Parts: sequence; C-alpha cells; structure tokens
Amino acid sequence: MERQLNTGYAGRIQLRQLVNDLLNNSLPAAIQNRSDVVNEVGEGVVLQGIDTKMVKLLNEVIFTVLNNSNRGDIHIRSERYKDHVELRITDKSNYNGYSLSFSIGAIIPDASRIGADLMLMNQQQREATVIFSIPGNFAA
Repeated sequence: MERQLNTGYAGRIQLRQLVNDLLNNSLPAAIQNRSDVVNEVGEGVVLQGIDTKMVKLLNEVIFTVLNNSNRGDIHIRSERYKDHVELRITDKSNYNGYSLSFSIGAIIPDASRIGADLMLMNQQQREATVIFSIPGNFAA
C-alpha cells in the first residue's frame, strides 16, 4: 500500500531529505522485492520552488525503479551542474532491464512536459542507471 505523498515543498528543501521522504513512500515496493536502497545524495544540494508535478514525477521514478527490482542493490546520488541537477538511481544488480526500460519510457513524456529530462542507461547490463535531470531553475 502506497502512503500519502507529501507534495508541499514550495520552499527550500535538501534533495537528500526529499529523496528520503519519497523512499519512505515507496518502502513497501523495496521490501516486497527484497531490495536494498542507499541514499547517497549529499546534504549540499538544495531545491527551491518545486511544484507538485515535480514531486509526483520524482516519486514515480523512484517507485518505478524499486518496483522493477529484485534483490536490488540500489544507490541514489546527485550531481549539481551549472544548469541542472542530476539525480542518478543505479541498480547494481539489475534484474529485468526490459521491464525497467518500458516503465521508464512511459514516464519520459511526463518529464518532458515539466522541463525535466529522464533517461535509462545500460538497461541490459548488470548495473543500470536512471538519470533524472532537474532543471536549474529549481536548484537553490
């Protein structure tokens, strides 16, 4: 059962805290699929003014990775660039790349509509990475 999603992040929030909140929401999928998740997002990455659509999309991306895992070894980290922030979600024991690719592909149009980019790298490899690129106007 999915928990109620908190989308009230209009002020400033550390990306690490937001990821923790969203991981708590997707915890049942991680437990069901016996997957371990490590939030390696640094405390220095801060977002501001993110809207409900961005939070829901990020929640859907995290849930999709966890839901398509099986005994996953999932690591979430971020990288700040001049014009965007990348959130990288890597499953170091990718179970079903085809399913993950299909599921992420279904979300890509939603990401584009709000100015974000979403892609999947190495879906047929043991280590697959979903990259969620958050537009720079949300970075504090």
